[in-house]
Amino acid sequence: MLQLTLPGGSGPFVFNRPQKQVPAEIPTESMDSEGLPMDLNQLLAPHQGDTFVMQAGTDLMRQAGILRGDLLLVDRTLAVRDGSIVIAWVNGQLLIRRYQEERKSAVLSVDSGELSPLIVPPHADEIWIWGMVTHVIHPL
Repeated sequence: MLQLTLPGGSGPFVFNRPQKQVPAEIPTESMDSEGLPMDLNQLLAPHQGDTFVMQAGTDLMRQAGILRGDLLLVDRTLAVRDGSIVIAWVNGQLLIRRYQEERKSAVLSVDSGELSPLIVPPHADEIWIWGMVTHVIHPL
């Protein structure tokens, strides 16, 4: 289960939701710091019992904004859609790939193009979708 906590383990990570979005340029209005509480557990992991954190071990999905060392939030309850980024179980390994539907098969590929796409025939036993990546967290 995903549980985000404050440093030191003092409880759930909850803070005030801003009432305005922060513009890219220098803001001309002051921002109101008072807002509704925002719980990152609810925001990032609505299916907490079925949401897991994994760490990307490769840069092969960098075009999707996923870099080596990034934290991936993976939801196992969501139906996979064409174009989704998924964690796939392939011959005993968990891999991060883009899922694409083609005819009666699925294609698992990396965005970098550095690896050949993997064609998944219907009813393949050695390949299955473990979960869908919903969020990526990485340092700036």
